[in-house]
Amino acid sequence: MVPMETSVSHSVRSTGLANCTGNGDHRVLMTSYGTSGAAVAMQALLRRNVSVSGETDLAAAAALSLLSGEHGPVERWPFYTYLCGAMFCLLMSSGCHLLACHSEHASYVLLRLDYAGITGLIVTSFYPLVYYTFLCDPFSRTLYLGSITVFGAAAVAVSLLPVFEAPELRWARAALFVCMGASGLVPIVHKMLVFGARPEAVVTTGYEVAMGVFYLAGVLVYATRVPERWMPGRFDLVGHSHQLFHALVIAGAYAHYNAGLVYLSWRDMDKC
Repeated sequence: MVPMETSVSHSVRSTGLANCTGNGDHRVLMTSYGTSGAAVAMQALLRRNVSVSGETDLAAAAALSLLSGEHGPVERWPFYTYLCGAMFCLLMSSGCHLLACHSEHASYVLLRLDYAGITGLIVTSFYPLVYYTFLCDPFSRTLYLGSITVFGAAAVAVSLLPVFEAPELRWARAALFVCMGASGLVPIVHKMLVFGARPEAVVTTGYEVAMGVFYLAGVLVYATRVPERWMPGRFDLVGHSHQLFHALVIAGAYAHYNAGLVYLSWRDMDKC
């Protein structure tokens, strides 16, 4: 491929960025939306709104890695799996926002990794909840973990279809991820029916409700493109819906991290 010239026109630069988690159909963002071509790709690391989103994700991934040094008698792999899923999601999103402007092929690959990262975060969020809640109930544990893992694999397969990134399917993308997350209500309700009298069950459910509220708010902001749809041009660089979406996802991930710590403390003291 012949490298693109450095002097790319503003119109090409502002429309050439990949549709990272549906961002390419941001018709109400007037300026500063990414770059196009290998010669100007590094400009995305400077003064672009996608740079703000990407750097936020990188910082959050680094913070989660520093928070992962917990040790104790009960098995830690479900908790670490969640942390890895969260970091994978944030790193894939960072890569998509910062590097997808390199070329059309890079955009295609990174966008699908971005969707896989979102799916991975949702799936691995189930692991601490299910494993530690049903530590003494192998049937329920296997049923829930197997179901969400299969659901996640199917979601990744669907996201590989080129039609999945079409702007008119923005709500369909949001609905898919909402349905995956909402399926977590089943093991949560099951947990409260069995362990509702335990303070650990109440506290973890509170964190999980907070996580769900943050995630749902993020999806609604993402799908409705608020606030930039109300004031086009005002939030082109900072404060637009996709940046708010990222901040809300990070808040939700941190809420679930705190739930995971409660699960570990619970099962360290009370095994089967």
